[in-house]
Order: sequence, then structure tokens, then C-alpha cells
Amino acid sequence: MNKKLYASWNNQMLMLQKLTDATEIFVAEICNESAKVVVCAGGAVGTYGVGLELSLQSLSLDSAISERKTIDAIKSHSYYTSPIVLSNHCVWGVMVLLLPESVHDAAAISLPVSTFNRVLCDQIELSMFEDKRNSTAMCNMDRFTAGYMRGSSMGVPWCLDVNSEEFTYIGEQSLQIISYTDQDWKCLGDWVQAVHPEDRERVKDYYLHMKDADKDHVVEYRLVKKDGSIIWIRDVMKGTLCEDSGNRELMGFMVDISWAKEKEQGLTFINNQLRKVLTVTNTVLVINNEDGDVVFHSHKDASMVPKKCYHYLRGALKRCGECPLSGPVKRESIFYYRDKDRTVQVSAFPYEVEPEKWFVAEMHVNISDRISKENETALLKDRLELSMKSGSIAYLEFNLATKILKTNTIFEEITGLNLNNKIVDLEWVMSRVHEKDYEYVKDVYDFALNSRDKKLSIEFRFLNVDNKYVWLRFSGQVLIDEHGGIDIAGILIDISDTKELMNALMLERNKSLQASEAKSMFLANMSHEIRTPMNAIIGFSELLSKHIVKAPLNGYLNSIKASGKVLLALINDLLDLEKIEAGKMIIRKENTDFIGLLKEIEQTFSMNFAEKQIELLMKPQAKFPKLIYVDSLKIKQILLNLVNNALKFTNKGEVEVQSFFKFDSGGEKGTLSFKVSDTGIGIAKNKQESIFEPFVQDKDPNEKDHQGTGLGLSIVQKLVRMMGGVISLESEAGVGSTFSIMIPDVEATDDPFSEMEGEIESNVKFNQEKVLIVDNVETNLEVLNAMCSNLNLKSITCTHGKEVLELALVEKPAVIIMDLRVPKHNGFKSIKDIRQSELVKDIPVIAISSSSNVNEEKLADNEGFDGFISKPIPVYKLIQEISRFVKPVDEEEVSSQLEREDAATKLSDGDKKVINLAFKETILPLWQSLKDILSSEKLNTMLSVLKELSGQVSWPALDRYTEKMDIAIKSFDFETIQKLINRFDSLLKELE
Repeated sequence: MNKKLYASWNNQMLMLQKLTDATEIFVAEICNESAKVVVCAGGAVGTYGVGLELSLQSLSLDSAISERKTIDAIKSHSYYTSPIVLSNHCVWGVMVLLLPESVHDAAAISLPVSTFNRVLCDQIELSMFEDKRNSTAMCNMDRFTAGYMRGSSMGVPWCLDVNSEEFTYIGEQSLQIISYTDQDWKCLGDWVQAVHPEDRERVKDYYLHMKDADKDHVVEYRLVKKDGSIIWIRDVMKGTLCEDSGNRELMGFMVDISWAKEKEQGLTFINNQLRKVLTVTNTVLVINNEDGDVVFHSHKDASMVPKKCYHYLRGALKRCGECPLSGPVKRESIFYYRDKDRTVQVSAFPYEVEPEKWFVAEMHVNISDRISKENETALLKDRLELSMKSGSIAYLEFNLATKILKTNTIFEEITGLNLNNKIVDLEWVMSRVHEKDYEYVKDVYDFALNSRDKKLSIEFRFLNVDNKYVWLRFSGQVLIDEHGGIDIAGILIDISDTKELMNALMLERNKSLQASEAKSMFLANMSHEIRTPMNAIIGFSELLSKHIVKAPLNGYLNSIKASGKVLLALINDLLDLEKIEAGKMIIRKENTDFIGLLKEIEQTFSMNFAEKQIELLMKPQAKFPKLIYVDSLKIKQILLNLVNNALKFTNKGEVEVQSFFKFDSGGEKGTLSFKVSDTGIGIAKNKQESIFEPFVQDKDPNEKDHQGTGLGLSIVQKLVRMMGGVISLESEAGVGSTFSIMIPDVEATDDPFSEMEGEIESNVKFNQEKVLIVDNVETNLEVLNAMCSNLNLKSITCTHGKEVLELALVEKPAVIIMDLRVPKHNGFKSIKDIRQSELVKDIPVIAISSSSNVNEEKLADNEGFDGFISKPIPVYKLIQEISRFVKPVDEEEVSSQLEREDAATKLSDGDKKVINLAFKETILPLWQSLKDILSSEKLNTMLSVLKELSGQVSWPALDRYTEKMDIAIKSFDFETIQKLINRFDSLLKELE
């Protein structure tokens, strides 16, 4: 082992000895079955000198070696044995501290010992690494570089074979400093991927094309650690070239300089602030050494100041006698000099840089203005009086002991009272203060009198000589002299005009608030009006999706549903008043089928891509999780923007969407990544940084092909950052662009049976329970009526809030579904009616609303509603809410129950006669015709006859058939209509 290394250890051990109060410290190397002392603090002095061989049984050396951990035997034996374990887990040797009996605190010496132990390990490994390289035919590492690396303990040494791109480094500290081990970086490419994307190309190019092999090279760059955090690295390296083999090698040392960067930024900020302060205060800071050289100048580069201080700043050698460094006693001094038209004051402060070496700091202040101002003081005094007259500012001073008031003529102009140099009773003055301001003025005066802050600032109304109140503002302070005498001094301003203006502004403000409130009401109403048709669009789409299953109609319907949800999300953002006011967006995570979401995107753009004859390729990872927990609407918005951009700027070729998910080590979370690539016009390098700015598009101002606001990529970047992700761009003009998104910490599962929000079994049915629906919009009633019918619920509709209580008392429904914003008698009034009635107060009431107010649900809960559904109403949410109060039943059980009821029903002879007549004359001919050709006119005629017949006779089977036909016709459910036409035979058989 290198003897210089042992010598450096000896110096460090002496410092360790002082820190731990150890009597002796030595390091022994393991040799077969014994340990040999290679270095001890202080050389050969002491019991354990250099060269001494020890048995492994002494000082617990064997235990420390076998257990590979420190043996704390301070209390019993007064020694501390720490094994030196290398990165390959081999024990090279031990470090032993002999301690006096008075030392019993192991924790106090643990930190310095463990730190020194780590230094020993790293330096031993570096030395071995150097010896190994010196013994091979490979190029030798520069001795100076190796020594530098061995002397540093908080860095990562590395070696790169440029020809093979093999990357190696040593030292266990790499995991702590850069979070990577030697198993993570096998080659140059592995390391490059860990470099920050913005520094990656620059650093890689520098390393591969570095010249001047004998010169030290320093490169600084950012490194992305495994946890996603970013640190600054300073890489000190050298290059070597083996003349025999032609191999190029780089050897370097990575040091974490993040703290230095922070310090550098902090110092830069402080220096800039200091420079601003000095500039504002018209001050120059100069530091000179003993020879008069300028070593620092606050406003210039000191190296660019060629002259000595006395030439440059004083102008003559005779001023040197005033220098604080000229005499034997170094003390602060102040002197002046003239420089052209300037008068400069110099405050010199000598200070000792090191023993017997002095510098002097000089503050040079241009006091020309101050001198000029001193000469103008008398003139300013006259001008002040003139200014006070011009500004109608009254000066006054009142002595509480003598009661003499001193003031100027402006006071008389403001109040009409001539009181200058007259005795005035303070109580009389206070009696002229408005009664509503009297207590306020008195309290302000008492507070100033009894507090440290003697300042007075008060506005009040004062009765002038014409018995009219004027508004005055007094600014001054309470003055107390050494004898306890009290004076009140300050200025008085008439602010009557200002008060009138403030009143006018207040009126305008109230008008503005009313306009803002009107705007809020308008947005709330618009939210309601827009959500109402959206309720019909999404509601009927969900109803139709159960019946239209054949292509291509089902594809068109899915596009309508997907577009409806996107439109609804946009409406929520546009019409949510609180978001508009506060500029806030909320991340709402839910279990999401990402592959299904990609299919929706593909379906949405299918016609657009077909029209431009461009191919849209969706390439998800082969084993993508079934569900990921993200904000699906935000993810969809990101993809819609990126795909739309790619389509907009691509005229031939393809757009490709790749998606990946990589689980973390825990297996429950991972990183979601996706890329959107195109073969379009691309983006020039000089425009790539600004492309994410709002209202920026990469296009010629005269082009009309690519219209848009330029907000898309800005919105995408903000959404990605809200979810904790990053977005990057790779592009080349004329070739195409690739936008990459990476979102970390995303929960995911491969369990196909995991619950997804909004996913309810389609076969959920109820048992003909009554549901009272209250809404003043006909389409809303139709949608809810159809949904309830599909769920085997019997619905009763109502359009006016005043009828709710009456219908509830008569029908006794199992659940009431009520719109909160029914005109005149709204839902909040209706719920009070219901809760005050003993007969129906326990009926559960579910509120529905299309309002944009985010507090609507909380408001409904406070008013006594049992549930809440926001429009548009999804089927799953309706089922969830109703199921809380009504237990669903199996569809098979419902069908069998209805069959039993039908079997128990017997028609009377009179009913049979009426039915046979209607069937023979009208219904059967219409049915026969509809079996051949489905005509809407004949269909409506047949439905009308069936409704009329259902009202004349008591036949449950006919009632159900008529109701289903009515719902199918209103929902344009042609598949169900055809099935009902074919099932008409069952009614005929029952009639027979």
C-alpha cells in the first residue's frame, strides 16, 4: 500500500484523536490469522506502534471481522473497534480507538469514526484500482488525477473506455451521492439517460470529442436521480490515449455541487442587491491592498483598473497621508476630495486580512447634491411655505400647558377661524368635532399619548365658522419634552372634495358589484340551460347504447357519447364560476381504462384522418395495466390536443401514439408514459423553447392552413405539471415532431375485477317500486322516465314544486327525485314541505341539479336532501343513489313475478268483448302491416289505440306492453320496437 497514503491517514487520525479524546488510535491490516498495525496516530509512540502484529482475539478484532460491524466495548473495556469493509464486502482491516475510562458515550464518537472509516474504504479501493491499472498493459491513470480522486471522499470516481463505451466506477458512496450503483451504468448509454434532457447532448458530445488529453477538463451538468430529483454534478476528468493499443480512455471524478449552485445563486442575488443599493445610494465600494492596488470595485472590473488607488481615486500623492494604512495605528478615517465638479466623501475602514497584512475598504459617496441641498435649505424653507399655501395645507402647533395655538393663514381659510397665537380651550375645539367622530378622535389621541408611537393620523368632520361640517385630515404627532410638557404638532388638510369623490367611487363600486353579481347569475343560468340539453344528449345516448350493438351504428353512438363527455368537461370548466374567478382547476382521479380511452380518441379522429388520408396508429404497450388511477378527462384533453396538433401540421405520412407503463419496485405504483409522433412540418430548434407559451404557434404569419389560438400546448404543459409530470419535445424542421409525456406515482392494477367508478352491472333491476320525479323540463322527465322504466321502476312525474307534497301523500313513493331549480316553488321549498309532514317525512329525497356552483351538493345536504346527482345524469349514478334506499332484485326474479301476476289475472267478459272488438277492427290490421314494413305513422296510430284500450280495461300485460312501446318510440329504439312487434303474439295467446 502507498506510504504517502499512510502518512495522510496519520494526519487525519490526529484530528480524530482530538475529536474523540482517544488515548491511542491505530489501523491494522488483516494478514492471514493476525493483524498488522500499518499506521497509528503520532507515529511509533504508544503501545501499538507501526509493525506490531496482533492476534485476532485481542480487542474483539475477530468479532468485528466476522460480524462486519463496529464493536462498542467502551463501558467494559474502554476501546472501540471498527472494521474496514470494502465494497466487495471483504474486510481489509480494522480501526481501533483506545479511550480513557472517563469516556462512556459511544454515540458522541460514532459519527466522526464512521466518517473516517468511509474515507479509508474509498481511498483503499482507489489505491488498489490504481495499482491494478499500473500492472496491466492498459493506459496508466494519471498519478495526479488518481491522487486527487483518492483525496476526495464525497465524490464518485469513474472510468470510460471510449472505444467500447464501457463505463465503470468505484466507491460505495455512489449510491448516496447519485443514487446509482455500478450495476446501473454498464455503458455510456446508461449514464447518458440519467443526464438531464436539457444537458444530455451537450455533455455527451463533449465527452466523446474531448481534446487536450493532458489537460484537466471540468464539465457541469444536471443529473436526474432515481427518485426523479435533480442534482448538479461537477465532473473533473482527463483523457488518455494508449499508443500501443490505440484505446482512448476518460477518467473523472463526479462531485455533487448542488449546494454550491444554491450558494452561487444566493451570492449572485446578494451581489446584485448590493450593487442596486450602492447605485441607489450613489455609493462606490472599493477595496485596496497595502500596495494601493484596487482588488475590488463595486461598479467596475478590478482587473481593468490599471492605476493605484491614489492616482485613480484621489488624484494626487499628497492625499496618501490621510490613508488609514499609512500610520502605525490602523483606524477609520474620513476625508474629502474634489473630482472635476464633484465633491466626494471617502470613509476608509482598514481590516486585517491575515496576520500583518491589511486591506482597506473605502466607501466613496458623491456628496455634491448634499452640499448643494444644504445651500438651498433657506430657499426651500420659503418655498415650503409657498407650497403649503398652494396646497391649502394648514400647519398647527398646540401646547396643552399654555393652550396657545400656532398656525398659518391656511387654517383660517379652511375653518374660517383666526386663532393664530391665541389661547384656545381644547374642550371648545373638541366640541366642534362631529358627534359621530368625537369618540374616535379622542381614542386616537389617548392611544398616541400612552404608546411608544406618538404619531397621529385621523380624518374627522369639523364645524366651520359658517356652521357647516367640512372633512379634515390631521397628520402629526404628540411631542413630550423632558419636563413632561405636551405639544400636538402637524398639518391639516381639507379633504371634503376627496370624500365626495370617494362617495361617488363607492356608488360606482356598488354598481360594479351588482354587475359582477349579474354576471354570476348569468353564468349560473347559462350553466343550467346548457346542462339541460346535455342531460338529454348523454342520457339518451346511454339508453341507446344498450340497444344499438351493430357496426357501424354503435361506433357512431360511441363517438357521440365520448364527444358528449368531452363537451361536458369543457362546459364544467367554462361555466364553473369559482374556476373563472380564482383560475383554479381540480384533479379528479378515477380508475381509468387507458386502452379504452385510446380507442375513444381513435374513434373521435377517425373521420378527420380519413379525410386527410393520414394513418393514425395506436401502439400501447403489450402488457398494459387494466386500470390506472388518473384524471381521465385531463389525460384525454392532453391526448386530444396533441393528436389534433399532429393532425393539423401533418399533410402526409402518419401520426403514432405510443403508451407505456412501468411499475415501481413496490408493484402498486408506476410511471405512465406516452408519446405522440408525427411526420409533419416539424419545429425549428430556435422555436422549441417558446412553443409551450400561450398564444404561440410555429407558423408563418401569412399562412391560413393552421388556424387556432395557440393555447393547446400551453394547456397541455400546465395539465401535465398539475399531475406532477414532465413534457419534452424532440423535433426537426421538415421531418416531424415527438411530444413525450411522463407522469410518475400513478396507481395501477392488472385485476380485471377492480371497481371502476361509474361502472354498474347492466342487469340491475328493481321491483316496480314507485319513484316520484320532479322537473319542469320535458326532456329531463323523458330521460329519467325511460331510465326508471329500464330499471323496472314505476315513475310518477311532476312539473311543479307545489304538487310534490300532494303526490307524495297520495302515491307514497319509495324515492323522490327532485330538481333543485324548479321555478316558483323550488326544491328547497318542497323539501321543507315534505320534512314537515308526519306521513311522508321519512321518504328519501334525491336532489338533481345542473348548476355550476361547486357548493350545490353541500347546500342540498344541509337542507335535508338524502342524495345528490349532477346533470347530465349517468345511469350508473342513478342506480347508485336509488340502491341506497331501494334494494335491487334479479331480472329473472322480476320476470317470474310478473308472469305469476299475469297468470292470476282474469279478464271479465265485458273486458274481453271490448278487447276483441278493438283488436279485430284496428289493432290486428295495423300489426300485420307493421310486421311487413315498419311505418312511423302506423306505429304511432297503433300506440294511440293501445293507450286508449289500456285505459278502458284492466289487463296488466297490455299496460306493460304499451308502456315499453311508448318508451321505445320516444327513444328511437328501433331494435326494441321490432322486438315488441314480434312479441305481440304473446298478447294474442293470452287473450285466447
